[in-house]
Amino acid sequence: MKNRHVGRYLALFLCLVLLCGALFSVAVSADDSKTLRVGMYENPPKIFTDSEGNASGFWPDIIEYIAAKEGWKIEYVHGTWAECLERLERNEIDIMPDTGFTEPRSKKFAFSNETVLVSWSRVYVKEGAEIQSILDLEGKTIAVLRGSVNVEGPEGIKEIVREFDIDCTFVEMDDYIEVFKSLERKEIDAGVTNKDFGSKYEEDFDVARTPIIFQPVHIQFAFTKNSSLTPYLIERIDYQMKELKADDSSIYYQSLEKWFGVKPAEKPVVPGWVKWMLAGMGGLALLLFGGSLILGSRVRSKTKELSEEITERKRAEERIKHLNLMLRAVRNINQLIVREKDVGRLLEGVCQNLVGTRGYYSAWVALLDGSGGLAAYAEAGLGERFGPVIDLLKRGGMTECGRKALAEPGVVVTENPLLTCGDCPLSSEYGGGEALTVRLEHEGEVYGLLSVSVPGDVTDFDEEISLFAAVADDIGFALYGVEIEEKYKKAEEELQRSEERYRAVFEHTGTATIIVEEDMTIFLANEYFAAQTGYSREEIEGKKKWTEFVHPEDLEVMKGYHRERRKKGKSAPGQYEFRQVDREGKTKSIFMIVGMIPGTSRSVASLLDITERKQAEEELQKHREHLKELVDQRTRELQEAQEGLLRAERLATLGQFSGSVSHELRNPLGVIDSSVYFLKSRLKNADEKTQEHLEHIKSSVRRSTAIIESLLDLTRMKEPRAEKLDLVAVVSEAIAASKVPAAVKVVRDLPDEKVPVNADGEQLRMAFKNVIRNAAEAMDGRGTLTITIDAASGEWAEVSFGDTGPGIAPENLEKVFQPLFSTRAKGIGFGLSIVRMIIEKQAGTIEAKSKQGEGATFVIRLPLSAGEDKEE
Repeated sequence: MKNRHVGRYLALFLCLVLLCGALFSVAVSADDSKTLRVGMYENPPKIFTDSEGNASGFWPDIIEYIAAKEGWKIEYVHGTWAECLERLERNEIDIMPDTGFTEPRSKKFAFSNETVLVSWSRVYVKEGAEIQSILDLEGKTIAVLRGSVNVEGPEGIKEIVREFDIDCTFVEMDDYIEVFKSLERKEIDAGVTNKDFGSKYEEDFDVARTPIIFQPVHIQFAFTKNSSLTPYLIERIDYQMKELKADDSSIYYQSLEKWFGVKPAEKPVVPGWVKWMLAGMGGLALLLFGGSLILGSRVRSKTKELSEEITERKRAEERIKHLNLMLRAVRNINQLIVREKDVGRLLEGVCQNLVGTRGYYSAWVALLDGSGGLAAYAEAGLGERFGPVIDLLKRGGMTECGRKALAEPGVVVTENPLLTCGDCPLSSEYGGGEALTVRLEHEGEVYGLLSVSVPGDVTDFDEEISLFAAVADDIGFALYGVEIEEKYKKAEEELQRSEERYRAVFEHTGTATIIVEEDMTIFLANEYFAAQTGYSREEIEGKKKWTEFVHPEDLEVMKGYHRERRKKGKSAPGQYEFRQVDREGKTKSIFMIVGMIPGTSRSVASLLDITERKQAEEELQKHREHLKELVDQRTRELQEAQEGLLRAERLATLGQFSGSVSHELRNPLGVIDSSVYFLKSRLKNADEKTQEHLEHIKSSVRRSTAIIESLLDLTRMKEPRAEKLDLVAVVSEAIAASKVPAAVKVVRDLPDEKVPVNADGEQLRMAFKNVIRNAAEAMDGRGTLTITIDAASGEWAEVSFGDTGPGIAPENLEKVFQPLFSTRAKGIGFGLSIVRMIIEKQAGTIEAKSKQGEGATFVIRLPLSAGEDKEE
């Protein structure tokens, strides 16, 4: 029995030796010095040439690791993507990395069995461009990578635009960097890149990603189809890729994180091997037994790792499958939008496509009217279970997800609706999935809501959210289009009815009417058109083109409408105004209604002379403007009157206050003043400090008394006694009576002749003296005061007082006339308020003008006197 067991272990050992020998023979069968030619093109971060001229990126990391393991030498052959594929087909290179698998390519090239990456493609646009769906690419210029699978391959950009019947121009470029540069320079409207390049470099350029994504694809190694080296390369690269994927610390995952920011999913930690050779010389039987155990454990470990990898791959494939279904639904919906103009059928088709592709469990749409009521709805996957939602919406209610979507832009994701939306009639219909809800809108107008239920393990994709938002944008645009189409259809129907009646009324209508050939010659004209232009019908029909009657400034636009109407029909306007020139050269304003005669290249046009109406409108506009000026003027007058009343009310209140306060303060101030006088007479020999304080008290009494007098002046101002005065004389008297410091130079610019005004002379002199004193104080007793009188207007006399002081801040120009406002530390703040009150009582105005640092000017305007004095 023992010998039998020994024989079995010996046999197992021999098998292992033979197996190792076989593997070793395979490993060394390749020429260690074999040089492999690898295609190299610029597509960072996957593969590119770095600043030192070396191959860099994700693919070179993997290639050079495998080459080191297999003992290969790598020679990179540089070129564009298209050139690399051509070289691979001609066997001028051995390996081409970063190649998407497609059926047409599989006929030209051999592919590795192991998928290295999964990618898809995206459309980018220049910053600020409004391209959000495939339909927005109409008429646009799009840059693509020459020979790329996302251009020519199945479900590539060219196939997609063909399916949607979109007319656009493609520009082929040699690398994606040039695509982004061209976008940034605004040489193109849009560009296509793979998602890896876009995600890495979109922040480095002035470009914006769109929701347009398409063509998920498996990225693999590609080889020359009929090369004898190809089977060997596929077998060894597949083997090494499996090993790299199985080890989450391998160069594969390190490179994914380095270049794409992708970290490997966490895996259970598998215990390290206890190398069986460390068992020493424990005997051949123990060695064989340990080897058998290790082999079994390794098989189980590998099986577990492969199972986890398969599970992860299945999850990724499920997500890709769901994304593919969503892409198919988007394509179907966009095709539906193009051909379907009935809102009910459109909404029903949208829901059926979203559910019919098996991308979503259920879908519903609700359109709202202007007051928020239910206007239309559709559903798929819910049936009678949608009834409570309809009832809720008809009552003016709304689901929680709907309220959120209507309140904010973007997609609202509701996780576990059963727990978070307990009062929603559909909360129990989502199972373990989630809800996506978004409002349908276009150019700020909200039409309604779109909501779907979706498996919970796929909503974490940004692409899923972007696609769903793109669908909503497309539906919103379609609803806007239907709305415009209905309006246009009504206008078209009205035009059609007009054309049908044309033949009967052509000769008897009260409007000038013509029929125009394609070459712009007038085929027929009625008498009204002849009278309108000044020519006879014989001179017009078949001899003159209608453009001969168009004003030169309107001619190019009118010709453009004529050509556009015959090429695209409905795109040219059917009603518009232009200027017509008649036989005598007179210009008339014409309103024209024009349309094509069905089945011909001719058009019929009715021309209404609206010259008198346009003139009336212009005259009416002038009256409106004049009325507006009068209203504005009256408004200003009322505002000024209101401000005057407010000032009078404040002054009355201040008068009541100042009368009582001045009475109460005068007696104590008189006592203080008398006491100071007494103390000074008794303390004539007192020390200097005592004398100084007595003087301070006396100065403060004088200042307080001045404030009281100013208050009384402000509040007990008498009504003016108007008399005819010479303003020049009054100003001169005020200057003479003012105590101007010697360092202030007074410059007079007064006319020689008299300037007559009706005013109270005493009050005017008080006002002028206050202005002069204010100017002297503003200049700190040093500077130039310029006083001028100007009566050139014939209605007003202007007296200007300009100083060279520091000026007045803009925010204080109006405040200086308010009582108790002063910008000087020792100022009382009544002088200018008294001046304004006096001047306004004389039916005049006062205005302050200033630039800080350049002095201030006060301008007083008084009405000039006319005729004889009138008795009060």
